[in-house]
Amino acid sequence: HIMQQEIRLATFNVCNLALPGTKFYEDQPAYSPAEYDAKIAWIAQQLDRLDADVIAFQEIFSQLALKQVLAKTQNYQQAHHVGFDPEPQAGRLTPSVALVSRLPLAGEATTYTQLPRKLSVILPGVATPVTSFTRPVLRAEVMVSETLGVNVFVCHLKSKRPDYRNGSNEDDPDQLGIAVLRSLLRRSTEALGLRYLLTDYANGKRVPMIVMGDFNDVAGAVSTQLVMGIGRYNRNGIDGR
Repeated sequence: HIMQQEIRLATFNVCNLALPGTKFYEDQPAYSPAEYDAKIAWIAQQLDRLDADVIAFQEIFSQLALKQVLAKTQNYQQAHHVGFDPEPQAGRLTPSVALVSRLPLAGEATTYTQLPRKLSVILPGVATPVTSFTRPVLRAEVMVSETLGVNVFVCHLKSKRPDYRNGSNEDDPDQLGIAVLRSLLRRSTEALGLRYLLTDYANGKRVPMIVMGDFNDVAGAVSTQLVMGIGRYNRNGIDGR
């Protein structure tokens, strides 16, 4: 078998993909059946236009909804789809990530909820330390040839949306500053946690890895650079070892 010469990768934040009638955020109404049908039809159209072999998704409130998207496509009805719905006991509904691949997958997909190496951070004004990713990281091994597998990690780091807490006055500039700082600290901590996760997974071996998703910042941001490995990379962001 000849190895496919070009592998197309894409990442897609689908902006709150939830089933109709599901209240996904307190300040946003649930989708009506008509709104839902229009949303999944549009996403399916975009996927066919992308025509990528491997697609990372963010903001999936229901893996069933993503399955219904794939059923509406021309190019992904037979694709492999891995993802996990939010834990029912989590208290509130949170979006998760997913991976869709037209290439075969090896083994089971895994998720990482806890930050590795007992990493934690205390956020200003919050008693309980952060010890987990806002959205769990997903890993799956994609077989790009019969003998070569690539580990694809899908992430969605904490957004820049200010992290207000109960009783915060959102009109107070000082409260806004603290809320923005909380988000920054959490995103940076998750970025370092993701870097630890990648380093520990490779464990000194040359393991092909691709990290895709929504980093909620630009490539030159400190949090993004943390994932890439500050201090171990040359100026082009390529591992020099």
